Amino acid sequence: MIRRLAFDTCNLIHQWRRKSGESRGKSFSKEEVEGWADELIQLHKTSAICTVVRLEFLCNTDGKEKLQRAREYLDRFRVVDAGELTRDDLKLAEIFAPRRVSDLKGSRQTGDCLIAAVYRRLNYSMVPTSEMDRDLVRRIQHSPGE
Repeated sequence: MIRRLAFDTCNLIHQWRRKSGESRGKSFSKEEVEGWADELIQLHKTSAICTVVRLEFLCNTDGKEKLQRAREYLDRFRVVDAGELTRDDLKLAEIFAPRRVSDLKGSRQTGDCLIAAVYRRLNYSMVPTSEMDRDLVRRIQHSPGE
């Protein structure tokens, strides 16, 4: 079965940083940030995210105005899990948590495991990026024990 595409947090952050130029102190309009989101959506032909992606993105914002712009940016995306994490999602995230590939560096993040579990349940695959944990992405496609 072909999986539909959904964004990971790194996709949304990369687009935000690329478009904003990481300008400190510069403010952006609602229309600008909505345009950034729409560009990403059109490029990948999906607007799907899960609640964990939305939450992770908001955790990376600071300041009242930036938080408002971040919410306007995120509102362009469709939250596909209706804000629900199931017990099965949590169990699968725990299975995904340990790294099984020894050449990967660093620890796996909690959010990544939850995102993978939600997308697996809803038959989504993540839009690929160079920063992705390829082992985790592969495991979304297969049964948990593989």
